Amino acid sequence: MLNHNEASQIMGVSRPTFTRIYSAARQKVAQSFVEVREIIVEGGKVYYDSEWFVCKTCGCDFNHHDKSSGPKSCPLCGSSDLGNVATTNIDDDNSCLCIECGHVFELEPGSDCAQLKCPKCGHIVCRRR
Repeated sequence: MLNHNEASQIMGVSRPTFTRIYSAARQKVAQSFVEVREIIVEGGKVYYDSEWFVCKTCGCDFNHHDKSSGPKSCPLCGSSDLGNVATTNIDDDNSCLCIECGHVFELEPGSDCAQLKCPKCGHIVCRRR
């Protein structure tokens, strides 16, 4: 909730540079939404205020505030096959998941899930975690 001048001072860049960074970020986020792509935030250490988990069935990332007990199931699909986001390697599985019907199929070498359609229903697919 800062204006461009205040934010640029905190970042240690000029106001025009901040404006260019901000504009580029908005365009990338909008393009990711339109093309149904993942948004990956990189750079520096990240600290969570709660535990984050990933469903190994549907790829849903979710947090769990109760530190005394872990989650029992995925809030999206109900699966109990869960992992901790910090320790789960997302590159282990080389398959795509249909967002519409849930069909899972192997990713062919050299192809990208974002460029494929589900062979069963023709809907958009994403990389399975």
